[in-house]
Amino acid sequence: MLTADHVRTRRRKGTLHIVKLSAESKMRALELAGGMIRAAKEHVGSTRAELEEAMAALPISHQDRKISEGLKKLVFDRCEIEMDATVDPVELRMKVFTLAAEMRREAVGPEEYDRKEVFARVAEELDRSVDEIESLLQSDLRQHHRVRSFASLSQEQLLALYEEGQAQAILLKALRVRVHVFCRTPAGYRALFRKLKFLRLMHTIERADAGFRIDIDGPCSLFSSVTKYGLQLALILPLLRTCSRYTLSAQVRWGKDKTPLEFQLEGQSTAEGDDPQELPPEVEVFLERFRKKSKEWRVSIAQEIFHLPGVGECVPDLVFDHSETGKRVFLEVLGYWSRDAVFKRVELAERGLPRPILFAVPKKLRVSEELLEESWNAQLYVYKQSLSVAEILSRLDSLMSPASGEAQLDVFSPL
Repeated sequence: MLTADHVRTRRRKGTLHIVKLSAESKMRALELAGGMIRAAKEHVGSTRAELEEAMAALPISHQDRKISEGLKKLVFDRCEIEMDATVDPVELRMKVFTLAAEMRREAVGPEEYDRKEVFARVAEELDRSVDEIESLLQSDLRQHHRVRSFASLSQEQLLALYEEGQAQAILLKALRVRVHVFCRTPAGYRALFRKLKFLRLMHTIERADAGFRIDIDGPCSLFSSVTKYGLQLALILPLLRTCSRYTLSAQVRWGKDKTPLEFQLEGQSTAEGDDPQELPPEVEVFLERFRKKSKEWRVSIAQEIFHLPGVGECVPDLVFDHSETGKRVFLEVLGYWSRDAVFKRVELAERGLPRPILFAVPKKLRVSEELLEESWNAQLYVYKQSLSVAEILSRLDSLMSPASGEAQLDVFSPL
C-alpha cells in the first residue's frame, strides 16, 4: 500500500486534491510500470538489491520520480521476498569466523593465511560451493533476501492500483470520514455493512435521502492502533466502488504541518456487489462450534438490517431460531476498537428494541454486563478470548422468557 510520500497532491482553498495524470504523463507512467513489471519477472530468484538496482536503471525523469517510487512500492508489495532459510547465517558466520581465527593463529606469517581456504573448508563441511557460502554469509540482511515469486499483472492494472492507492494513502491521515452510498438492492447494502464490521471500523449508519450515510472515525482520531486501523480504513475504497454510486468526504491532517484539509471522492458502478456472507473470524469459529453442540436452536447468518429512528442501524451477525417455539433471537458481535459502539447499542436497547438481541462484547473494551441488566429483551455478554457456546445458550434461554416479547414492529423494521 502507498504512503503519503507517494501521493501527488495540490491544496486549494482548504481542500486536498490528487493531481491527475495528463495524457503525456500517463503514457510515461505506463512505460515505467511495464519496465518495473519486466524487471520483477526477470529477477525472481535474485536478491532484493539486484531487483532494486534493475529498477534504478530504468530511465526516470525528475518529474516522474514520485510516480516511480509509488509504482516500485506496489511492485515490491506483490513480490514474495524472504531470507534463504537453508542455512542459519548467524551459525554460518560463527563457523567461518571461528575457523578463520584458528587458521590465523596457526599461520607462521601473513602469507600463510589463506582466506579462500577458510571458505573452502566450510563449503566442504556443509557440502556447498564456495560461492554459496559467501552468498549465504549475510543472507539475513534485507538487501540479500531472495525474490521467491512475483504476482504479475499488466501495466494498466499496476497504474490503476497506483491511482487508487493515492486515495487510500490520504485516508491513512483521516480524522473522520463521511460516505453517502446508494445501492440498487438490499444485498448491496448488506455486503457493504458486513464488510464495515469485518474491517472493525468504528462507524455509525443512518438512513439518508436515496441511500445511507456512514460516519467513520479515522485513524488520526485514535490514541492507539493508528497504523493498523488506517490500513483497515483504506480497504473501504475497493468496496465502495461496488456500490451503484457513492460520495466520500474526509477531514485529513496533511503534510509535515498536519494542516486540516477536506478530501472528496465520488464514483459509481454498474456492477453492484452481492452479499458475500462474510463474518469476522471469531464469529465463523463460534458458528461452526454452535452447530455441532446445539439441537434446540438453529443458527444462520442474519439477513436483516434494522432501523431505529434517532439511533441508527443495527446489523446483526447471526439469528437463532428455537426449533419448538419458533422464537427468534439475534446476535451482534461488537469487536470494535472503542467502547462507543457498545454504548450506542445500549442506547438502542433503552429506546425499546422490539426483537430479542444479544450483544457480545470482548473483555478488552472494559464494559460491564450490568449496563443492560434492566432491559427486557437485550443483554450484554462480555467474553474473554472466544465466544462460549454454553454461555450463549444460557443467554438465549433467558431471552426466550415471556417478558421478552415483541412490540413496535413499525419502528424496528428490516431493510
